[in-house]
Amino acid sequence: MRKIHNIVSVILPFVFLFIFFVYPEKMSSYSSTILGKFISVILIIYYTLLHWTYGLFTCLLVIYYYQNYSYQEGFEVDFDRYKLPEIISTDINPSSVASVTDPSKDKFKKTNCDTNNDRLSYKGTLVPIEMTEHIFPEIKFLGDTCNPCLSSCQYTIR
Repeated sequence: MRKIHNIVSVILPFVFLFIFFVYPEKMSSYSSTILGKFISVILIIYYTLLHWTYGLFTCLLVIYYYQNYSYQEGFEVDFDRYKLPEIISTDINPSSVASVTDPSKDKFKKTNCDTNNDRLSYKGTLVPIEMTEHIFPEIKFLGDTCNPCLSSCQYTIR
């Protein structure tokens, strides 16, 4: 049994060094999880059981690693690495949008718009613009809240 411990104690550091040099980003991301920290503690305990100087050396190496190579918890996270490239602009300019007639919008306007003053009505009562999304949950505005009875208002119907 002692021979197995000696073999494992010699091979284990080479395995971790190999993983560290071949997959440094993956090792950094895994080491910041609870499982990675648990493995670090188990390594320290394992080498301490072999000899207290091995445990002390392993503990110092783990502390050095977490101070210098594990950036997931500190303030040195490179957030630019995690940004998605901006492919499509999210700004919608109403003047640049082609006027496409949507049958669902036409039906909505026929049934819910007052023809006299182009105001939205519900059961014969005029609806304030601020209450439009509450009374008509199928409407989703693309920009600011506006009067859906006007052609300049940009919205979709779900």
